[in-house]
This record gives sequence, structure tokens and C-alpha cells, in this order.
Amino acid sequence: MKIKLFLTNKILIYLASRYISYGVQFFVSLIIAAKMGPYFFGIYGFITLILNYCAVISFGIPASLNVLLVHHKTQENTCGNYIGNALLFYTIQSLLLFVLYLVLVISDIEIDNNYPIKEYYLLIAIIASLNYFNSIFINVLRIKNKVNQLSVVQSLNVLLNVIVVCIVKGENLIIALLLCNLISGIASVIVTKLCDALPPLKKILIKITFLKEILGKGMYLFFCNSCFAFILISIRSLISANYKVEEFGAFTFSFSIANSVMLLLEALMTIIFPKLVDLLSFNDNKIVENTLEKLRGTYISSAHLLIYVAMLFFPILLNFMPKYSNALTSMNLIALAVLMNTNSSGYSTLLISKNKERTSAVLSMTALIINIILGYSLISFFHVGFSYVILAALFTYIYFSFMVVVEGRKCLCKSSMVSTFKSFFPIKLFIPYLVALIISCLQYENFIWLPLVLYMILNKRDIFMMFNTAKKLIINPDIINI
Repeated sequence: MKIKLFLTNKILIYLASRYISYGVQFFVSLIIAAKMGPYFFGIYGFITLILNYCAVISFGIPASLNVLLVHHKTQENTCGNYIGNALLFYTIQSLLLFVLYLVLVISDIEIDNNYPIKEYYLLIAIIASLNYFNSIFINVLRIKNKVNQLSVVQSLNVLLNVIVVCIVKGENLIIALLLCNLISGIASVIVTKLCDALPPLKKILIKITFLKEILGKGMYLFFCNSCFAFILISIRSLISANYKVEEFGAFTFSFSIANSVMLLLEALMTIIFPKLVDLLSFNDNKIVENTLEKLRGTYISSAHLLIYVAMLFFPILLNFMPKYSNALTSMNLIALAVLMNTNSSGYSTLLISKNKERTSAVLSMTALIINIILGYSLISFFHVGFSYVILAALFTYIYFSFMVVVEGRKCLCKSSMVSTFKSFFPIKLFIPYLVALIISCLQYENFIWLPLVLYMILNKRDIFMMFNTAKKLIINPDIINI
């Protein structure tokens, strides 16, 4: 009976597919980094940076569509119209992207002379375009509870990467990986169409009012999400422009490894986000506050546990990757910076649920400006090594997360500064984090075990809550349905 429960639990199937994919992708990333070497990995990192820029310029359509589909979950025709109009918008945007491609090719322009990538322009344009459409398809599959199909869509690229890294190396591996992205993007379109997640074309009503509503909500979410995404993208851009290609390759490697740890939790957030929006839309502040307490107690604490465990293995990993021996400090600091991002969890969703997109946008924009100023100052005035530039993002995330908590608690009519500080960064999490930050900055790697020990001592209640939450998801997977 228990075996059947596991095999039919859609949450476990989805998370298992995601975690296996991330595990495989982690080892594939190591092989890619080893086969390419720091220089070509730096070139590949620059290409992915451009794709990140393209992805960020989404005008908030996926986030807007997510919220609108949840809020109109009982109106099938309305939801179909939202989806159709969103797809039309991205069709127009994709055409503009190809116009830009033609301009670059005809003008024979190299984006950055240090990174020769002209031969990849067409693939970049096609992949970026497919990514726009697939960002909608992922939301639609999740909203319609097509979790198994979502597992297939998000795992295919990893499987293709496994094949190519076994037979290709060096510079040729760059184009092979881009072709994997292209094939998996096309396959995602096919899977979404075959499972009838998209509305019939003849039933879609293309109307300016739908586009205005999607963009009206989406533009604030766009500024919020894009500015927030640009925090890390701008740091990567500053490093690519001011340090050697090999150093940018080492930073890209550090980012890939450190961020892969957080992807484990993002998989869970992807599947519960629509349900969370639904719960946080309630007018009863007690229900909302209870939801936030449970989410933050489980999600943020789990993130700390994952990062401190991962930091134990970073030095061991680098023993097998001698070309990247200078990446340990950046790996630790990137992990701690990305971890600080989780402190806004729950409250950032609350602001969206309460239609406070404008507030979120202003906070994100301010955070991006602070980040660029700090990053530029660290490089130009303090002349720090590439490993320490990420401190700009770390302190920016602290500012952003704190302000989001402040604004979120205003929605709950909770204005006490003492309780806000406690909610933002409980002392039981602050102590191990501060110790981990000091150890990483001073490069006292022999004491990297200390944050985990402090965490285990101070967070016994949260660890119990994690197991209790996991048990509920296993027993009743339908609790994520909206």
C-alpha cells in the first residue's frame, strides 16, 4: 500500500523527477566545466548571460498570467483568452527578436570582442524565443495540475545534455549544448499541445482588453521580477567586463554549483506557488499569517540546512577540479548570497496576492540601483578579487528582503519593528549565517562545519516542522490543487 502511495503521488513524482534531473545536471555541469576549461566555459557563461537578459525581458507576462489564472480558476473561457492573448504577445516579441538578430548579422556586430559568439546568434535568438513560450506553458501545465507532463518538460534538456557531454568536448560542446536547448524547447511545445493544456484556437478571443489587463498587472511584476533578476545578472556582467575570461569562467562555475543547491527548493516552490497565491488572497489575516509562518518556518530553514551541508562538500568537489581551485571563496559567497534571497519568501508572494505589484516593483528597482553602485564600487574603488564582487548582491538581498517583510507585515496590520526583525531574520538563523559569512570572507575553510553544527542546535523545532510538512505532502498530494 505504501509503495502504491509513493508511485501514484504526483508531488513525489514531480519532485523525484526534478531532484534526479538536478542531480544529473550537477554532475553534467562538472563534466562540462572540465571538458571546456575556464576559457570556453567563460564563453559559454557569456552566452547563457545573454539568454538570461532575453528571459528577463518578459514584460511580466508569465507572472501576471499565473496570478490571473488562479484568480479566475472557475472561468474556463476567460482563462483560455488570457493564455491566447499572452501567446500572441510573445509571438510579436519573438518577431522583434529576430529583427534584432538580422540587424546584428547585417551590421557584422560582435557584442563583446572578448567573447566571440557571432556564430551562435541564430541559435540564441531561437532558444530565447522558445523560452518565452515555454515560460507560459510551464505555468499553464501547473495551473491545470498536469504535474507529470511538467516533469517531462523540465527534465528533457538534462537527458539530452547527458548524451552530448559523453561524445563532445571543447568548443564544439558549446554548440551541442545550445542544440540540446533548442530540441528540448521544441519538445516542450509539443508536449503541452498533446496534453490539451492549451485552449482551442477557435475559442480564443483576441481582444485589447485582455492584453491590457495582462500587461497592466504584468508591467509592475515585470519591473519587480526583471530588476530582481538583474541583481545577479548585473554582477555577472560587471565581472565579465572587468576580469579575465578565465576568471569569469571560474565565477560561472561557482555560480552553477552554488545555485544548483537552491534549485532543489525552487522545484518545490514552483509546484506550491499557485496554491500559495490562492491561500494568501484570503481576507482573513489570521489564515494568511498562519500560512506565512508555516511556509517561512519550513522553506527558509530548509534552505539554510541545504546550503550549510553543501558548503561542507565544496572543498571536496574542487579537489577533483584543479582548474577551478580559485573558485572556493566565490562558491561559498554565492551560496550565502542566494540563500539571503529566501528571506523574502512568503511576503513577496503576499504582496502579489494583495495586488501590491507597484510596491514590489519600486523595491526591486531600488535594490537593483543599490546593487550596481555597490558592485561598481567594489571593483573600481576597492579593487577586490572576482570572488568578493558577489558581496554587493548579498547586501542588496538583505535590503530587499527586509523591505519586503516590512511592506508585507503592513498588509497584515503588523507594524511592530521588533516583530518585523524577528520575522525577517530570526536569531536562530542569523547566528549560523553570520558565522558562515565570516568563515567564507576570511577563507577559514577548516571551520566550515561550524555553521551546520550551530544550525542543528538552534533549529530543532524547524527541522521537526520540515519532516511534518513532507509527511503531509506524501499522504495527501491533492493539497496543492487550487
